[in-house]
Amino acid sequence: MKKNPLLLFLVILIIPLSISASTETIEIIQAENDKLIINRGSNQGIKIDTYYFIIQNNITIAKAKVINTRDDISALQIISSEFGYKINVGDKVLLDTSNSTDAEDLLNQINSKSEINNNLAEINPYGIHKKIGGYGALTSYGLTLLIGGLMGDYTFGTTAIPIIGPIVSVIRIENNPYAYFLPGGKELLILSSVIQTSFAAYYIYALISSNNWKSKSNFSVEPSQNNIGISINYRF
Repeated sequence: MKKNPLLLFLVILIIPLSISASTETIEIIQAENDKLIINRGSNQGIKIDTYYFIIQNNITIAKAKVINTRDDISALQIISSEFGYKINVGDKVLLDTSNSTDAEDLLNQINSKSEINNNLAEINPYGIHKKIGGYGALTSYGLTLLIGGLMGDYTFGTTAIPIIGPIVSVIRIENNPYAYFLPGGKELLILSSVIQTSFAAYYIYALISSNNWKSKSNFSVEPSQNNIGISINYRF
């Protein structure tokens, strides 16, 4: 059988090209949480702090940054990903030749959100309770003074005493045969004392609890590993 020199030449040319094309494909060989290992390293020109797209079924599903390299493998960290996709071994990796500033900014934003949320977890929760108790006590006391003045309360001197004053006024009026309550007056005095007492007790409770409060180290707010967003963790 006579060999065709042109066909032989094409076979010799095509085989090395096909081998070269297959070896140039960068793939994920290991994926764990937000870390990836690819089958290329410093010998193949992979550099630290460069950015790569993660391709799955011809769709870009994530972006990653090279954080370490060896001769023939490299480690990448996911900095953003599309919701609903899971990165798998065998997914293709493509160099991001665009300006990497946006990706770096995104990574900084994620770190900033993590710091902010962790700081929020350290805020004393009883601070708001102290405000509610304090403002509630002052408001109820102020309304007592206003209503008492408008109604011409002749026992105003005792009604103006915080918390117990309205009850003292009720006792004074009941013990005076010449005094009487205006319609609803007795009920308002009793209600005012109850409300003032409740808010004052609430404030004292919040104040004591606030002084005794300690940060719970087992509570944390962190950015999600593979999806954009945050996760709240609590260990019992």
